[in-house]
Amino acid sequence: MNRFAASMLLSFLASVSSFAPTNSRWAGVRQSNQLKGLRSSDAFKVTLNTPEGPVVIDCPGDSFILDAAEAKELVLNKPEGPVVIDCPGDSFILDAAEAQGVSLPFDCRLGSCVSCGGKVESGTVDNSEQFFLSDDLLNQGFTLTCVAYPTSDCTIKTDVQNDINALF
Repeated sequence: MNRFAASMLLSFLASVSSFAPTNSRWAGVRQSNQLKGLRSSDAFKVTLNTPEGPVVIDCPGDSFILDAAEAKELVLNKPEGPVVIDCPGDSFILDAAEAQGVSLPFDCRLGSCVSCGGKVESGTVDNSEQFFLSDDLLNQGFTLTCVAYPTSDCTIKTDVQNDINALF
């Protein structure tokens, strides 16, 4: 199994609530929305509890490694001043900020309002999970931090929901 296929399988397994490894020779799993940092030097089995019953998957060792996405450094320009956080590339910006004690505005957490609106001043983000902002607003740098992933180190102006609303 190649590295891409292994990563896709682990991503799928991470999205399933009943994921239980059946071999104790694995380490480095951090609790989170997604399975991160699973490393095994030996083959192991995964039991996936499905509605049709348990499914056991044989996973080879060594070639079956999924590293956590590389963290990006984000400068959040809040009204009260800038704050710097680290944000894994597979974590929403809002979630990473909250995990580090930084309060940002939000409401729906679904990408369907502008309460968490931000404006990317430098760097890039993945906005593929939002469906509220128009292409024009995205091209102007607006983002929804509740469903945006950093793809590089970024500077983001927060609390811009009024700016976005003024453009509708």
